[in-house]
Amino acid sequence: MPGTPRHDPPQDPVHRVVALVRPPQSVFELGCAAEVFGTRRPGLPARYDFGVCTPRPGAVPTTAGYDMVVTRGLSALETADTVVIPGWTPAGEPLAPTARTALRRAHARGARLVSICSGAFAPAQTGLLDGRRATTHWNLAATLTERFPRIEVDPAVSVEDMAGQLRISPRTLARRFADQLGTSPGQWLLDRRLAAARALLEESDLPVEAVALRGGLSSAVNFRRRFQHALHTTPSAYRRAFRAAGGAPRAGEDA
Repeated sequence: MPGTPRHDPPQDPVHRVVALVRPPQSVFELGCAAEVFGTRRPGLPARYDFGVCTPRPGAVPTTAGYDMVVTRGLSALETADTVVIPGWTPAGEPLAPTARTALRRAHARGARLVSICSGAFAPAQTGLLDGRRATTHWNLAATLTERFPRIEVDPAVSVEDMAGQLRISPRTLARRFADQLGTSPGQWLLDRRLAAARALLEESDLPVEAVALRGGLSSAVNFRRRFQHALHTTPSAYRRAFRAAGGAPRAGEDA
């Protein structure tokens, strides 16, 4: 007697994720998206189909000093279920009209738009964030608020994470910083990052762009602005003055 036919359970459709990149593309933010959505894990089903596109296919320079080849154009967004904008450097760079149209069309047909760090500056230029709550890298929150007053920018998310690690409220964290250090958590973190950047300027020959990324300052443009405001000089001028005073890169540092 023939056995009962076997019916395998239906497979969930693969979710298509496309990252929209532009030069100079931050490799850290793109790497995060690729690791989450594009890396195959042994023994786990493939839930995502990950790809990358750019307004002008071809060689796309990165912030790490090398180019990557992106072969897909904006038409890749037409079938994306999720569109990821992995960083936007410099933050003030205008969004190309073709990219703006592609993002708005993707949103209109129900695609999810996700930005990482400074990537919020791209959807902000489409008008899709008007009247909505959004955030970005804490060091760029004021810039996002100034340029896009219709967006409800929440600058205190990287503060909420700090408070969460300590299992206290953001208000308690801010009060303790004020009482014990005389500053805010955000300003304290900025000071630490600038100190790390100063050390890199003094001890290595890394280009300013690399110093900005290693110091957690998101971009060379943002780094120069913050450095100028804090020290009243530019990173390059600071390095020249340090070397002229007898300083030199330490042996073993990256060139």
